[in-house]
Amino acid sequence: MNKAFSRFQAVILGFIMVLSSSQAFSWGAKGHEIVAGVGASLSGVPFFTANQATAEQLSTVPDRVWKATSYAQESPNHWFQGDAYTSNIGLGSLAQFPRGYSQAVSKMGERVIVKNGTAPWRINQFYALALAAIRKGDAKSAMVYVGVMSHYVGDISQPLHVSENYDGVLTGQKGIHKFFETDNIVDMVAIQKQVSVQAQALLHNPNYMKLMGSSLIESNFSEIERALMFRDKVLSTDKQLGRTGRGAAIQLQLAIARMADGAATYAVILNHLWQEAQGKMGATQVSVGDPAFINVDFSQLFLGIEMMTPVKAGIDDEEDCSLR
Repeated sequence: MNKAFSRFQAVILGFIMVLSSSQAFSWGAKGHEIVAGVGASLSGVPFFTANQATAEQLSTVPDRVWKATSYAQESPNHWFQGDAYTSNIGLGSLAQFPRGYSQAVSKMGERVIVKNGTAPWRINQFYALALAAIRKGDAKSAMVYVGVMSHYVGDISQPLHVSENYDGVLTGQKGIHKFFETDNIVDMVAIQKQVSVQAQALLHNPNYMKLMGSSLIESNFSEIERALMFRDKVLSTDKQLGRTGRGAAIQLQLAIARMADGAATYAVILNHLWQEAQGKMGATQVSVGDPAFINVDFSQLFLGIEMMTPVKAGIDDEEDCSLR
């Protein structure tokens, strides 16, 4: 066990009671499967497209398996409370936040960083693992890493995962989190089709592609900023219209828009990962079981990742989404 993980573990164990009553939330299983499936299908990479179903299966592992076996270590990886660090909401609002985990800890202390979430660095960890696996031609490991990585990409696309007011408690709206991401996501097939259409539109929008940034970590923080911009709309809609009828309909469209953004971001990440790794596995289908918990390790974050060329998806205009 490396020193970085030991230090991280010591801090989060000290917060276990806080975390147990804190963000034990996530996009519901349907939402995570939609983000993973649409993102894989639109990645422009035959290997990921062929393994869309596997990506969907693995997308729920961090909630379905890892929280049950390793809650204290796993839980903080599912959010990043951006509004704990800035009162500004908008693109560039987190521009001054340290991008490296060690730099953030040095500036603010590990207790603060863990309390407010570590999702951006968990994404980078699995990107690095997937990069190494693809370069080795290890198709099964590569799918495990990118499949579970989709979970955290989905998490930071959810507006209530990037806010201190994650369940509306601060504004007297307790329960909004589960309603927004689970109870209101009913017809998975119809919703997935809408998410796919919107995600494809984003991937063909030059302005959206510019938001990806020049590195993976910048893409992660850009996604957080975009999600945070929806926070007030989700909360105000709930306050004014409630959770039935028109209120529920508006919340569903907000959720679809955020899932589409997460799916598009995931597609871009997969495409760039394949290009960087120079993957050559073709449309090989793999079948994998649920992996055991993969220890948190942010120590290798910037080795070979920080200086990525601008990410962009090689999406073919003729390509369509293969949906279940």
